[in-house]
Amino acid sequence: FPSHDTGTRDGKSLFAWSEIWPDAKIEGFDLIEPNEKTSEKFKIHIGTSMDSEFTSVALADSYDVIIDDGGHHWKEQLATFYNLYDKTNKYYVIEDIRGGYCLGRIIRELPPEVLKNASVFHSEMDLGKVNFVFTDNIENRTCHFIMIFDKTKNK
Repeated sequence: FPSHDTGTRDGKSLFAWSEIWPDAKIEGFDLIEPNEKTSEKFKIHIGTSMDSEFTSVALADSYDVIIDDGGHHWKEQLATFYNLYDKTNKYYVIEDIRGGYCLGRIIRELPPEVLKNASVFHSEMDLGKVNFVFTDNIENRTCHFIMIFDKTKNK
């Protein structure tokens, strides 16, 4: 299945996704050219996911999974969401939402019909180990959140 990751940097996340989904066609976005090892295995689009003109040209296809791990400011995450959400068939993930305030801003900006298919998880630190648990408490401003939109629920 096709998947896409924003904010690929040195490609470590792309290699991790390829281990989890070995048969997936994985692409990515970043602002810098990838290293040789990354560029040999994955197609990397050089540009920003916040630029709607760039994303409409770079991503002509649709994807089963899109993971936003690019800009970590809530405004960047919203811009990327609006540029890429319609390009996914199944799951859209916003990774690394920094704190309850940012999560709240994202929730207030998204349409209710999109939010009804969203799940939110947050990191709990326990002796250096990170556990991700479902949450309904967005007031915890010290943890990081992951928001998953499941488009398969619409079908």
